[in-house]
Amino acid sequence: MAKQEAIELMRKEVDQVLATPESASFLLQRFQQFNELAEEHDLLIKGKETVRLPREQKRAYNIRIYDIESQIQGLQ
Repeated sequence: MAKQEAIELMRKEVDQVLATPESASFLLQRFQQFNELAEEHDLLIKGKETVRLPREQKRAYNIRIYDIESQIQGLQ
């Protein structure tokens, strides 16, 4: 299958999903959830690197970061 044909097939599949309001709403919610998790993940990483945290707080950050990464994988 040529690259262009694959792109057209994907477009048709996306059009079919978006034609159903429930599917479009579901996808929008998933994208929003993904973006929120990715933003929280980035903030935790930056906070952990820039601020000198107590060991317990670093541990809590690492647990939350791992949890977020798992959720993001589930959304993908």
